[in-house]
Amino acid sequence: MKYLLIIILLMAILSSSGCVIQNNNPAVTPTPEIIYVTVLVTIPSTSTPHVYYSTVPEKTINTGVKQSTPNIQMIGNVYGLSTDNARITEITFVIGLAPYATPIDLTKMKIVFSTPSTTPITLKQGITATTSSFTTKINSVSNVNSMNANEQIEIMFKVSPVSANTKMTIELKPDIGASLPFAKTAPATIARTNVLY
Repeated sequence: MKYLLIIILLMAILSSSGCVIQNNNPAVTPTPEIIYVTVLVTIPSTSTPHVYYSTVPEKTINTGVKQSTPNIQMIGNVYGLSTDNARITEITFVIGLAPYATPIDLTKMKIVFSTPSTTPITLKQGITATTSSFTTKINSVSNVNSMNANEQIEIMFKVSPVSANTKMTIELKPDIGASLPFAKTAPATIARTNVLY
């Protein structure tokens, strides 16, 4: 911030303003009094940042937030199930809504599954778990078509047999909100129930 001092010279002739100057010496002509006034003027610095505001329609903001914010979160572990203690043939895990997220239509959600040696497979919601459809249940019993706040939805689907130490990529793709991709690897020794890491 810069400061500029301006000295203003004010000449005030007291006699012209109606004031009487006492003069004890008639031979001396009274001289006008000079009054000095110092004025402090503040000038804003040109380096001061400026803030500009822009109005964006609310609909645009809401749409952008919905498209960029994940609405789904993982709850707990991802499990790989085996029927022969040699290869994983089924995947199961639990999901829930992220804080402040809107409900999700599970009938429109898709899951993409792949391994380094297989092409990605897109699964859709169904009544039974297959290699092309996944189930959405609460308490392992009730099939549900939507996920609401404070609900834990169990996802289950079958896969082509996956051997030990194989990396698996899973991506949850809801119709609203960002996708939730994650990768898991089968353990070195396959058991009936395996925690994928």
